[in-house]
Amino acid sequence: LLDCSDAKRARPVNGRIYAVNVEGGSTLKRGAVIGGVLLLSSDNVDKAEYPMIEIHCEDDHTELPSYLVGEAVLALNLLV
Repeated sequence: LLDCSDAKRARPVNGRIYAVNVEGGSTLKRGAVIGGVLLLSSDNVDKAEYPMIEIHCEDDHTELPSYLVGEAVLALNLLV
């Protein structure tokens, strides 16, 4: 379940998981904004296959909603 509110997309909380549009597709990444950089990392242990993505932002971060679809607020583990 995603919270796609403008507030969640404009002011991400470091360490939370976000649905993001990057590199021609959509995926889930752990986000952090440090200075003027949006850092998107995978929880996957294979960092060679899933490296950190750095997106350099303007000082006001107005472009963050164009990358962030929403914050993951609920995850269910379904056993088949």
